[in-house]
Amino acid sequence: MERQKIISVKRNSHVLQTIFLLLVMVALLLGSGWLIAGQDGVVVAAVIPILALIFVPKVSSSTIMRFRGAQLIDPWREGELYRLVEPLARKAGLTQMPRLYWERSKVINAYTVGDGLDTAIALSDGALHNLTQREMKGVLAHEISHLAAGDGKLALYSEVIRFGTSVVSTFGVVLCLYLFLIGLGDHIPYWIPFVFLFTPHFSTLIQLAVSRSREFAADENGVMLTGDTMGLVSALSKIKSMEHGFWFQLLGATLPSTKTSWLKTHPALEKRIIRLTANEKIKAMPSNVPVSDYPRPSHLRLVIRRL
Repeated sequence: MERQKIISVKRNSHVLQTIFLLLVMVALLLGSGWLIAGQDGVVVAAVIPILALIFVPKVSSSTIMRFRGAQLIDPWREGELYRLVEPLARKAGLTQMPRLYWERSKVINAYTVGDGLDTAIALSDGALHNLTQREMKGVLAHEISHLAAGDGKLALYSEVIRFGTSVVSTFGVVLCLYLFLIGLGDHIPYWIPFVFLFTPHFSTLIQLAVSRSREFAADENGVMLTGDTMGLVSALSKIKSMEHGFWFQLLGATLPSTKTSWLKTHPALEKRIIRLTANEKIKAMPSNVPVSDYPRPSHLRLVIRRL
């Protein structure tokens, strides 16, 4: 009971954090509209994302995968991989098992698209070639957690809000320039053009923060699906080790970071690993079988046949 209570509190914390960040994004959008035309500007700014959400065409997951060059993994020929997915999807409460795709990339990567009954998970060549079965299960559970939480829809909402903020702010900048050109610039407070210039950037940073918070939640929920913390930790460690070339790994301790964490869609791998291993409440029961001893899934034949 205590474990369930802590897990529930953590889940509620992630939800509240996401709601708060989305509300801040909405406030930036509506604030930009208010600076342009007061209450009328707020109404117009609010209409933009609403109309966009209503009229954005619902593109199927298969269309997105084809656009990205991903190919469907045949469940009849590669049933072992689907057998990893099926119990995880059922345990996560998905009404439809996601279709699996693979795409050509040496980087270990996986991502989800779609929502509801139309979902898909893409796995890169790097993931198929380099992850053990235990690690693959951890990665798949992470992606299925994204689907179960509706993170795809959340990403769409945040992108629409960010885009609407960018449109309104751009209009504000153009309006300020126009007023200056016709000699009415004295009526504009000096700080307003700067607000219009920087608001889209703030909105983007918040959008990235939303994405990072959902990654932490998917890590924790994925571990609860598998009951195996070290499977996902091992996969993340392997991604980290393959993230850079030999010379970077050799000199990595002396090289400065090239990108700050708040400019990324995903939290730093080190933080994700530390967070998983330090959280005893979601840590799995230790396995007696080393990760390296798990057999690689037979779906590697699929990649070899098609290369």
